[in-house]
Amino acid sequence: MCGLVGYISAFNSGVFSADVDKFKQMLWIDTLRGDDATGVCFVKNDQSATVYKEAHEAQYFLLDKDLKKEFSEATKTTKALLGHNRKATVGGASDKNAHPFTYEDRYVFFHNGTLHNHKVFGDTDVDSEALGQHVTACEGDLEKLGEVFGKAQGAWALVWYDSVKHKIYLTRNSQRPLSIIKLKNGDIAYSSEAWIAIGPIQRNSGVVEETIPLKEGKLYTIDLIPFKPTITEEDIPVKKPISIPTKLPHGDVKTIGQISKKAAAAVVKQYEQQGYLSFTVDDYHCPVLNGDPYEAYDYFVSGFNEHEKGVMVYGKLQDKFEYEMAQLVGTRMFGYFEDAEYSNGVLKVWVKYVSEMESKLLC
Repeated sequence: MCGLVGYISAFNSGVFSADVDKFKQMLWIDTLRGDDATGVCFVKNDQSATVYKEAHEAQYFLLDKDLKKEFSEATKTTKALLGHNRKATVGGASDKNAHPFTYEDRYVFFHNGTLHNHKVFGDTDVDSEALGQHVTACEGDLEKLGEVFGKAQGAWALVWYDSVKHKIYLTRNSQRPLSIIKLKNGDIAYSSEAWIAIGPIQRNSGVVEETIPLKEGKLYTIDLIPFKPTITEEDIPVKKPISIPTKLPHGDVKTIGQISKKAAAAVVKQYEQQGYLSFTVDDYHCPVLNGDPYEAYDYFVSGFNEHEKGVMVYGKLQDKFEYEMAQLVGTRMFGYFEDAEYSNGVLKVWVKYVSEMESKLLC
């Protein structure tokens, strides 16, 4: 678990000294969400950005002499302060692995959460670094972001800054929180948990006008060019489950029986409540025709649960070799419920984040 915090001034002259105090206190409190490393980005009035990060918790990180000087000059030069407290999950606790990550001398990227398949995006030690390479390259394009998030398996709340467009982007999925706090004077703050920002704001005489919990699957854009920053909310296109043929190429589909519509509705309700379900892999299918057996591809799997007759389960595994898929037939897996469809006595269930049962036991 990591933490995201930020403070954006409504005035182009720079943040006020009270704003700097608010941000420092937010960063300090946010160590409750991560104390392995701390990072800060100073977004300047001229659209440039300066980054400081170290593998120290905030109270020691803030003692750095160069950082203190940067904070003192922020009242003249800085439009926004963006911060991160890291709890190391993927990749060790080091200065290099601390957030934020920068790309192309243009983007500054922060991530709260953990990906289970980050090697799909890049061969990096830290999952966040690989994800950020692809997210920032979308340049805020909603369709492209939908494609990236369609490949990601895991949890995320993201903040990134584009110095060319002078915009800050925020988004999250269902597994990580993030809130925007609007102040009466036009300033904007954000934090993983709203109270982490609200406390320091009120302590330093700020007046909260509105708290906005971010909705999952939305892109929130804070445009820093206007005199007072503006916030827009847009839908990131949702990847609909792909129908998988009932007859898969390996020809050993089990007889699963029938289920009534009423019983199917009860099963769906149960899955929605518990969030995940397990199933036995029955067959698999790769949409790439004549694929190279020595390359890894995405595979669709079908399965069943012997305790629930008339239910077929479908999901997707990413970056698998053919021999790995053959070994998975007959094994138990689990996935998180995504959607369901009832037809002709059969309930088809789609799951996401498919993993082997051993992975679940480690969660």
